[in-house]
Amino acid sequence: MTPRPLVPKMIKFSLPILSLLALTLLASPVGAEQPPADQGVPPTVDDRDAEVTIIRQKERVIEEYRINGVLYKVKITPVVGKPYYIFFPEGPPSDLGGPNPAYWKLFEW
Repeated sequence: MTPRPLVPKMIKFSLPILSLLALTLLASPVGAEQPPADQGVPPTVDDRDAEVTIIRQKERVIEEYRINGVLYKVKITPVVGKPYYIFFPEGPPSDLGGPNPAYWKLFEW
């Protein structure tokens, strides 16, 4: 009977780990294009120059912000819950397509 060659346990267990590491390095994109930095950030406008129209309803208060008569932001404050904002960077939509998604103010200093 011929003796079997002994494979050290360390090599036996490290081979699958090294192969998985190599596969993850191959799967990661090297030159992936980064998204624009301003994506998802609402536009900043100085509200001191804006005309504000306040509409009080039973279940909410709506504040419309306009500069030179062009609506650019709406703040909606419900009776229960936090206020949220809807921005119109190019002015209000003229078609029946919906406006930009609502934004909630998470932090304020």
